[in-house]
Amino acid sequence: MVVTVPWVADPSRFKPDPQAGEFGLFIAIINGLTLDDWKWNAEQFNKVGDQVKQAGLQLAYHNHNFEWKSYGSVTGYDEFLSLTDPGLVKLELDCGWATVAGQDPVAYLTKYPERYSLLHIKDFRKGFTPRTTLMGKDPGAPVATKWGEVQSSIAEFLLRPIKRKFARCLSSRSRPSPRCRRWRPSRSITSTLRI
Repeated sequence: MVVTVPWVADPSRFKPDPQAGEFGLFIAIINGLTLDDWKWNAEQFNKVGDQVKQAGLQLAYHNHNFEWKSYGSVTGYDEFLSLTDPGLVKLELDCGWATVAGQDPVAYLTKYPERYSLLHIKDFRKGFTPRTTLMGKDPGAPVATKWGEVQSSIAEFLLRPIKRKFARCLSSRSRPSPRCRRWRPSRSITSTLRI
């Protein structure tokens, strides 16, 4: 069970643009999270993670870029990571969003290998300005790459073994083998790998 966004104990403290509707509230909350909100989320994830584990499942959290907003000497992501129980809350590292936040996905995978059970491999076009907010429209805003367009070394490094294994499937000149008929590439380079 993968959760893709945090929440807050009291969403009424946010005053989004009424014209933006529910999505406006979502963006206001995401961009307005405090360190206390991350502590609250860690507590909630541990509680829910315990219930999920008792049901025979595993709870995980999927990051974006806003988790790395800095609160003095700590980020929301690092606080969440340190306060959640590794046996109850696993992590799905979205390598693309981590890079957008100015982070090195390999450094996190190396430092906390037991925390990550899933990788989301997504790439963004070069030239973006690192940020920890969503929905930027400025010229430096991150833009996801299209299928087959790999621009970062992390995506290339992680996709290399997949490309080797399915090289014949990816080539338009070769006739697909039976194993290729079972494997269909998605329309996006965004892929989730179970580690």
